Amino acid sequence: MSNIFVNSFASLKDIKKEPFSNRLRNKVFSIMFKQSEKYNTNMFLSRLEYYNSRKKELKKAWVLKNDKWQKVFNQKVNLMYYHGKNENSYEICKNINLKIVNDPKFERLCDDKLKCYNFFSEITPKSFLINNHYELAKALKLIETEKVVLKPRFGSYGNGVIIINKKDLRNGITKNTILQEFIDSSSGLTGMGIKSVHDLRVVVINGKIDHCYARIPKNGSLISNVTRGASKIYFSPSEIHSKIKSLLKRIDNEVKDYRPRIYSADFMMDNNKDFWLVEMNSKPGTLYYDDKPRIRERYYSNVIKALTKAI
Repeated sequence: MSNIFVNSFASLKDIKKEPFSNRLRNKVFSIMFKQSEKYNTNMFLSRLEYYNSRKKELKKAWVLKNDKWQKVFNQKVNLMYYHGKNENSYEICKNINLKIVNDPKFERLCDDKLKCYNFFSEITPKSFLINNHYELAKALKLIETEKVVLKPRFGSYGNGVIIINKKDLRNGITKNTILQEFIDSSSGLTGMGIKSVHDLRVVVINGKIDHCYARIPKNGSLISNVTRGASKIYFSPSEIHSKIKSLLKRIDNEVKDYRPRIYSADFMMDNNKDFWLVEMNSKPGTLYYDDKPRIRERYYSNVIKALTKAI
C-alpha cells in the first residue's frame, strides 16, 4: 500500500469540515483522491508543520472517505507530492527525509523564472532580474520590443503580471521582479486554428504529453491566465504544431534525470512564426476543467500512476 502525503495549505483546525475555504479547490482535490483508490494508494492532505521527518509520519491530515473529508492522525507516509509555495521550495524541502515529487531541484528550475531563463535562454524571451529603478533603466536598454512584461520572479496564476509600453514604465519596481521581452502572438498559432493573442499550455508527465490547451485572453487584455479572464481551447496532443513538439522534446531531454517529473510548459508563436517557451510550472492545476471532467480524471489517474511507481 502506498501512502502519499500531498503537501498543501489546507486548514486542519478542528472547526473546519473541509480542507479549504474555496469550494472548487475542495472539489479538485477530492477528484484527485478518488482516482487514487484505483491504485491501492492512500492520499493524505496536510501541511509540512504536521510532518515528523524522523518518524516519516503526519500528526494530522485530511483523507477522503465515502466522498466526505475526514481528519486522521499519526499516519505513516512514504512519498510527498509537493503543492506548497514556489518561492524557497528547494530550501523548504531539501531536509524532508522523504522522496519528493517533484524533486526540489526541478521545482526550483520550473518556479524560478530567472533560473528557467538561464537554463533555456535560447528558446525563452530575453529576461532580466531587476530589484530597483536603476537596474530597470539599465535592462530596458537591452530590450528591443516596445512593450515589456513585468512579473514576479516567483509566482503563478498571472498574479502581479503587467504588460506595458516601455515609455510608460516609471518607478515602483519591487525586489525580485523579472523584466521580459514582449512576444507579440497576435498573428495566432499556425495549423491549430488560433488566430489571435494566445499561449499554448502543454502538460507533461515523464516526458509524455498528457493534455494541452490554448489560452485566449479576454478582449482588451494580453494576459492569458484563466484567473485573469482568459478562455481555453483544448487540443489533442496529435494536433500540436511540430515545432512545439521539437521544443518540448528538447526541454524534456534536459530534465530527464528527474523522475517522476510532472510539469507544464507554456509556448507562444510570434509574428515571424518563431516559437518561444514562456514559462514552466511544476504544479499544473485543474481548477478550471469543469467542462472537461474526463481530461481532469485521466490526468490525475496518470499522476497517481507516476507517483506510485516512484515509491
